[in-house]
Amino acid sequence: MTLFHYPPGGGWRLIEVAQPTWDRVEQAIRGLDDCEHPIVQLSRCDVATCMDDEASLNIVGGADVGYALFATMGAWLFEDPSGSSEPVRLWQSDQGYWCERRNLLVSVEDVLHLVWAYCDGRSFSEMTQIAGQLTP
Repeated sequence: MTLFHYPPGGGWRLIEVAQPTWDRVEQAIRGLDDCEHPIVQLSRCDVATCMDDEASLNIVGGADVGYALFATMGAWLFEDPSGSSEPVRLWQSDQGYWCERRNLLVSVEDVLHLVWAYCDGRSFSEMTQIAGQLTP
């Protein structure tokens, strides 16, 4: 697991957590705040950093605006077909991440449900099916 940290006063660093427990993954996701802690990356591969895995799962955002979930290199992107195309900016502390309102989850419980599926080895197409069963 790779955590992006932007401490007050500037700069940034990556925090690498090898073989995190589910409790640690959940803690990192619940700690996302869209500014100081804007991104969690997860990989199912044995890599030094999740940034080296093109199929890693990215969780960006926080409770105030919402959470975007997507695979690195565009292999998968959460999408709520009933959502709007309104542009939304996440990751306020740096360059930002832009997506559409339809790409956001507002419930951290829904985020955790999808992340659990990823950690459990589900494919991105299976995650799309699971996402379709979430309550809007």
